[in-house]
Amino acid sequence: MDAGRPQPGRVAGPRRQRSKPLAASGQRRRDGACGSGGTLVSNPTSSPKGGMLAFVQRRNDINVWRVRADAPGVPAMVADSSVLDSSPAVSPDGAEVAFRSTRSGSNEIWKTGLFENLPVRLTRMNGPLTGSPSWSPDGKWIAFDSRVSGKSDILLIPSSGGPWRSLTDPSSNEIIPRWSRDGQWIYFGSDRSGRWQIWKQRLSGGAAQQVTWRGGYAAAESPDGRYLYYTRDVNQKGLFRMPAAGGEEEAVLPELAGRLWGNWAATVDGVYYLDYPDRDATTKSTIRYLDLRSKQTREVFRLPKHPVLWDGGLALSPDGKWLVFAELDYAGSNIQWID
Repeated sequence: MDAGRPQPGRVAGPRRQRSKPLAASGQRRRDGACGSGGTLVSNPTSSPKGGMLAFVQRRNDINVWRVRADAPGVPAMVADSSVLDSSPAVSPDGAEVAFRSTRSGSNEIWKTGLFENLPVRLTRMNGPLTGSPSWSPDGKWIAFDSRVSGKSDILLIPSSGGPWRSLTDPSSNEIIPRWSRDGQWIYFGSDRSGRWQIWKQRLSGGAAQQVTWRGGYAAAESPDGRYLYYTRDVNQKGLFRMPAAGGEEEAVLPELAGRLWGNWAATVDGVYYLDYPDRDATTKSTIRYLDLRSKQTREVFRLPKHPVLWDGGLALSPDGKWLVFAELDYAGSNIQWID
């Protein structure tokens, strides 16, 4: 979840007023969803004599899928609804997927099975923008971000459900938490210094420590804990890495667009990432793999439809066998009226 970006609309549940469609458009867009799904209401206008209100009602259907990383075939559904399901994160044992969903009418954290769709609601924030779930290495906790205080904070909730607790200072925005491999730290993006940088906070308490100095937005350690991978900003290209213990940064994917901050997943020897070309409407977005030893890139899987931008859109199971991705499967609009 991106606390810093404008929200294109709010999620609205079914309207109880009597309404009728005036026109409809079911064309599928090529551009991904900007972090919102479900029903978005905009452009209200009233009739000259009053008594009638017309508006545009747009529906985005965003779902979570899985595909084999080593031998991609036909993707299988992981989490689906008629609204937004995004920001997938696979549990350490590879059995479950935590994700962001608006199926209850507000942004909440849910979980389901990687191979069996049995969704369970974990949070009841009931309004604040909420997302970016991340499992602790022992599988007992899920960190996520939410605007419960007006600004975005990092919160923790038991993966089995229960009350949440806050980890970070509510005086600044903290977003996109990711656990260290030893489970002692949580990395997150923060604007507390006046610019987005990566910070980390011990679970046991104490002051947060700044990690990056040239910009940092979304970060994650490599599976072996040797490197910290990160993007710098939503308006700046590039995926970078540095030793987790500290040191000089290096560019890994210099041309990765800033809006793809949630569409990469590091391995011990490389990184999966979304190649989202802006050439024409017929060009497919592709998941690729960069091998950092050989410096060779290969195509892994072409998305059937449209990727999700400005949000978490790609995850890798801990055993490296499954890629889990969010996809905009349908976008259409109606003109509605209420009298």
